[in-house]
Amino acid sequence: GYGWVRLGQVRSAVHSAPSLVVGAVQANITNIEKLAAEQGTYEVVRNILDTHYAMSDALLRSGPLDLLVWPETVYPTTFGTPKSEDGGALDDEIRSWVAERGVPLVFGTYDLDGEREFNAAMFLGPSATGELAQSAYRKTMLFPLTEWVPDAVDTSSLRAMLPWTGRWKRGPGPRLVDFRLNGGRVLKVAPLICYEAVFPNYVAAEVRQGADLILTLSNDSWFSGTPAPRLHLMHAAFRSIETRTAQVRVTNSGISAFIDPAGTWTSELVDNQRAGTVMHVPAADRLSSLAGAWGDWLGPVALVLAVVLGVWIRRPV
Repeated sequence: GYGWVRLGQVRSAVHSAPSLVVGAVQANITNIEKLAAEQGTYEVVRNILDTHYAMSDALLRSGPLDLLVWPETVYPTTFGTPKSEDGGALDDEIRSWVAERGVPLVFGTYDLDGEREFNAAMFLGPSATGELAQSAYRKTMLFPLTEWVPDAVDTSSLRAMLPWTGRWKRGPGPRLVDFRLNGGRVLKVAPLICYEAVFPNYVAAEVRQGADLILTLSNDSWFSGTPAPRLHLMHAAFRSIETRTAQVRVTNSGISAFIDPAGTWTSELVDNQRAGTVMHVPAADRLSSLAGAWGDWLGPVALVLAVVLGVWIRRPV
C-alpha cells in the first residue's frame, strides 16, 4: 500500500517537459590494453577520439543538446597534465572540439596531482566569463587489488603475484559538482564512476548536498556477454529509487540508460552495442526519502529485526 501511494507521489512530481537534453555515446571500443600493445597507444587514443567525435556530431545533428557524456576512462591518459607532447596536443584538440561545438562535455579520463593519479570524470563547459572551464571529480570507491592497493600492503612481491593491480589513488569522497551549462544555468551533478554506484551511503551523501542529477560513467566491458552489465544497471537504478533522483548512466559497451526517480530506465543501449542516444531528463520537484536522510538504513534495520525474530522463535515455550 505504501509503495502504491509513494510511486503515485513520485510520478506526480515528474513533469512531462524535459529540463535537460543529454547526448550519450556508447562506442563499444574494448580491450584497450591489447589494442595499444598491437597498434601503439597513440593510434588507439586517436581512434577512440575520432569515433567519439563522429558519434557526438551525429547526435548534435539530430537536435540541440544541453550536455554530452562519454563513458569512464574513454580518454585513457591524463587530461590537463599531459605526459608527452602528443598528449598535450590531444588535450588541446578536445578543448577545441568542445568550444567549436558549443556543447558542455563530461568524459572519463585520468587526473594527475603531483605523482598521484586518479580515475576521474572531467567536466568541460563555459565559465561565468564565457571561457572554457574544466573541473574534475576523482573516484573514491576504488575496486581493491584491481584499481587500488592499500599502502600498508603495497609491496613489490604483491604486485609480482597480482600484476593487474592498479596504481590509482582514492579521491576525497562524496562531492557535488556545480557544472555550468550554456545560457548560465548551473547543474548540480552527483558524479559516480562505475563501482561507486553499488554504495547507497556514498550516493546518498552526494545527493544530500543538493544534486539535480546523478551522472554515472562506467566501464563494464570486462563482463560483456554475461549478466553482470544488467546487474550493475539494476544496482544503479536502486540508487535513483533510494534518493528519488534522476540518473544518466553512460558506459563504453553497455548498458547505458536514463533512470527516472522511480527507478524505471529508458533510452537503453544494450550490451556490446555501438550507438548514441539522446536522453530527455524531465524536470522534477525535489523529493525527500529515508535513504536520502539516513543513508543505507534498510540493511541494518532488517538485520536487527532478523536477529530479534530469530531469538523470539528459538525461545523456550
